[in-house]
Amino acid sequence: MCGGVRCCSRARSRRSSFSWISSAVTGPCSVSATAFVADASHELRSPLAAIRTTLEVGLAHPDRAPWPVIAERAAQQSIRLEDLIQQLLLLAKADEQQLSAQRQRVDVGVLLRDVATSTQAHHVDLDIDLDAAPGATTVGNPDHLQRLFRNIIDNAVRYAHGRVLITATTSADGVRVEVDDDGPGIPATDRERVFDRFVRLDSSRERGSGTTGLGLAIAREIALAHRGRITIADSPTGGARMIVTLPLATTAATAGAPPKRPTDV
Repeated sequence: MCGGVRCCSRARSRRSSFSWISSAVTGPCSVSATAFVADASHELRSPLAAIRTTLEVGLAHPDRAPWPVIAERAAQQSIRLEDLIQQLLLLAKADEQQLSAQRQRVDVGVLLRDVATSTQAHHVDLDIDLDAAPGATTVGNPDHLQRLFRNIIDNAVRYAHGRVLITATTSADGVRVEVDDDGPGIPATDRERVFDRFVRLDSSRERGSGTTGLGLAIAREIALAHRGRITIADSPTGGARMIVTLPLATTAATAGAPPKRPTDV
């Protein structure tokens, strides 16, 4: 039974929160909203269930439970849960057209170097090479652009056999970043679908990866918000090549506000 006004207030608050997520993250289409909330609920439930199960096992045998191990597992799942929530919030901002707020000049080469260095520190078994031309500067939100490149590079690292190559060049068309891996590649028929939310391929590139299927969707939303785009091609290294194009700072700075995203139907 409800415990009075406070309980009912909490229930209304929870309903309001889920309603906001449904409308902000998925847009006006009720069918896609329902599907998104169902998928998001499933993803959120997995780490929560893991935390609960781990703790319940320990509480069932408090005198013999390996509490340091239990705490470590619960902490790992809580990190996974926090990351998923952050991804969902980014998608909500994408649908509210807030990903390019707080615009400033951004040195893409510096962002790539930061991401590559931190990634290499956690993957000493891989060669992560960066070749960034000077002057690769755009205008946008540096935090969100860093997330874009981190998601792209993390995806390459996840499937690379031994090497990831990152290059950044400039031309009259803008800044072009290519991220190559020597993994299994992405079939041509799936190169658009991988950018859909919660999509995991059935091929060897996704099986058992443990990902949420949101990383590339977020990357594309950030690129679009900055008047850029992401495409996929075959890599000369044998795997996949992710290609990110962004306007040069001189062009982007005079382009005005980013265009509105097409309404989902």
